[in-house]
Amino acid sequence: MQQKYGVPYAHGQVRLVGKEIDHAIPSLEELYIMVMVSYMETTSSNQTTRANEQQTMYQKIIGENVRYPNNQRVFVNVVDGAGWLARRSDLRKIYEGCHYCLNMQTLDQLESIVSNHVPKKFFKK
Repeated sequence: MQQKYGVPYAHGQVRLVGKEIDHAIPSLEELYIMVMVSYMETTSSNQTTRANEQQTMYQKIIGENVRYPNNQRVFVNVVDGAGWLARRSDLRKIYEGCHYCLNMQTLDQLESIVSNHVPKKFFKK
Protein backbone atom coordinates (compact mmCIF):
# COMPACT_ATOMS: atom_id res chain seq x y z
CA MET A 1 0.00 0.00 0.00
CA GLN A 2 2.87 2.34 0.67
CA GLN A 3 4.51 1.72 -2.68
CA LYS A 4 1.28 1.65 -4.66
CA TYR A 5 -0.69 4.44 -2.96
CA GLY A 6 1.72 6.20 -0.64
CA VAL A 7 -0.18 5.16 2.50
CA PRO A 8 2.35 5.08 5.34
CA TYR A 9 2.54 2.63 8.23
CA ALA A 10 4.41 2.34 11.49
CA HIS A 11 5.40 -0.21 14.09
CA GLY A 12 5.36 0.41 17.80
CA GLN A 13 3.53 0.91 21.05
CA VAL A 14 -0.13 1.96 20.85
CA ARG A 15 -1.45 3.55 24.02
CA LEU A 16 -5.08 2.65 23.25
CA VAL A 17 -4.42 -1.09 23.47
CA GLY A 18 -1.33 -1.00 25.68
CA LYS A 19 0.66 -3.16 23.29
CA GLU A 20 3.21 -3.00 20.53
CA ILE A 21 1.45 -3.26 17.17
CA ASP A 22 3.04 -5.00 14.19
CA HIS A 23 1.61 -2.52 11.67
CA ALA A 24 -0.23 0.70 12.49
CA ILE A 25 -1.80 2.28 9.42
CA PRO A 26 -1.23 5.10 8.64
CA SER A 27 0.70 5.98 11.82
CA LEU A 28 0.88 5.45 15.56
CA GLU A 29 -0.53 8.95 16.11
CA GLU A 30 -3.38 8.77 13.57
CA LEU A 31 -4.33 5.14 13.79
CA TYR A 32 -7.13 3.66 11.69
CA ILE A 33 -5.95 0.08 11.17
CA MET A 34 -4.01 -2.13 13.57
CA VAL A 35 -2.49 -5.29 12.10
CA MET A 36 -1.17 -8.11 14.25
CA VAL A 37 0.62 -11.05 12.66
CA SER A 38 0.53 -14.46 14.35
CA TYR A 39 2.69 -17.21 12.97
CA MET A 40 3.13 -20.37 15.00
CA GLU A 41 4.77 -23.60 13.88
CA THR A 42 4.21 -25.53 17.09
CA THR A 43 1.50 -25.69 19.68
CA SER A 44 2.05 -24.05 23.04
CA SER A 45 0.39 -22.15 25.83
CA ASN A 46 1.89 -19.02 24.25
CA GLN A 47 -0.83 -19.29 21.61
CA THR A 48 -3.49 -19.11 24.32
CA THR A 49 -1.77 -16.07 25.80
CA ARG A 50 -1.58 -14.43 22.36
CA ALA A 51 -5.24 -15.15 21.63
CA ASN A 52 -6.33 -13.74 25.00
CA GLU A 53 -4.18 -10.60 24.58
CA GLN A 54 -5.60 -9.94 21.14
CA GLN A 55 -9.14 -10.47 22.39
CA THR A 56 -8.51 -7.81 25.04
CA MET A 57 -7.07 -5.45 22.41
CA TYR A 58 -10.14 -5.95 20.21
CA GLN A 59 -12.48 -5.19 23.12
CA LYS A 60 -10.62 -1.93 23.78
CA ILE A 61 -10.95 -0.94 20.12
CA ILE A 62 -14.67 -1.73 20.11
CA GLY A 63 -15.11 0.37 23.25
CA GLU A 64 -13.23 3.27 21.68
CA ASN A 65 -15.32 3.00 18.49
CA VAL A 66 -18.53 3.17 20.54
CA ARG A 67 -17.23 6.14 22.52
CA TYR A 68 -15.97 8.03 19.43
CA PRO A 69 -18.18 7.00 16.48
CA ASN A 70 -16.57 9.50 14.07
CA ASN A 71 -13.13 7.92 14.49
CA GLN A 72 -13.59 4.22 13.72
CA ARG A 73 -10.59 1.91 13.99
CA VAL A 74 -10.30 -1.67 12.79
CA PHE A 75 -8.26 -4.57 14.06
CA VAL A 76 -6.82 -7.07 11.58
CA ASN A 77 -5.29 -10.43 12.49
CA VAL A 78 -3.03 -12.16 10.00
CA VAL A 79 -2.78 -15.80 11.03
CA ASP A 80 -0.65 -18.49 9.50
CA GLY A 81 1.10 -21.61 10.67
CA ALA A 82 0.12 -25.21 11.22
CA GLY A 83 0.35 -24.85 15.01
CA TRP A 84 -2.91 -22.92 15.06
CA LEU A 85 -4.76 -25.91 13.58
CA ALA A 86 -3.92 -27.97 16.64
CA ARG A 87 -5.16 -25.17 18.92
CA ARG A 88 -8.60 -24.66 17.41
CA SER A 89 -10.05 -22.93 20.48
CA ASP A 90 -7.25 -20.35 20.36
CA LEU A 91 -7.67 -19.97 16.60
CA ARG A 92 -11.39 -19.33 17.19
CA LYS A 93 -10.52 -16.57 19.68
CA ILE A 94 -8.14 -15.00 17.16
CA TYR A 95 -10.79 -15.22 14.42
CA GLU A 96 -13.63 -13.83 16.55
CA GLY A 97 -11.43 -11.19 18.21
CA CYS A 98 -10.96 -8.88 15.25
CA HIS A 99 -12.74 -7.07 12.45
CA TYR A 100 -10.85 -9.01 9.77
CA CYS A 101 -8.90 -12.26 9.97
CA LEU A 102 -6.57 -12.92 7.05
CA ASN A 103 -4.10 -15.63 6.12
CA MET A 104 -1.47 -15.92 3.40
CA GLN A 105 -4.12 -16.83 0.82
CA THR A 106 -6.38 -13.90 1.69
CA LEU A 107 -3.70 -11.29 2.44
CA ASP A 108 -4.56 -9.48 -0.81
CA GLN A 109 -7.78 -8.33 0.92
CA LEU A 110 -5.70 -5.96 3.04
CA GLU A 111 -5.65 -3.51 0.14
CA SER A 112 -9.44 -3.14 0.17
CA ILE A 113 -9.47 -2.93 3.97
CA VAL A 114 -7.02 -0.04 3.84
CA SER A 115 -8.97 1.61 1.01
CA ASN A 116 -12.21 1.39 3.00
CA HIS A 117 -10.93 2.48 6.41
CA VAL A 118 -8.09 4.95 5.90
CA PRO A 119 -9.09 8.52 5.01
CA LYS A 120 -8.21 9.63 1.48
CA LYS A 121 -5.84 12.35 2.78
CA PHE A 122 -3.28 9.59 3.52
CA PHE A 123 -3.22 8.37 -0.08
CA LYS A 124 -0.27 10.28 -1.56
CA LYS A 125 -0.12 8.60 -4.99
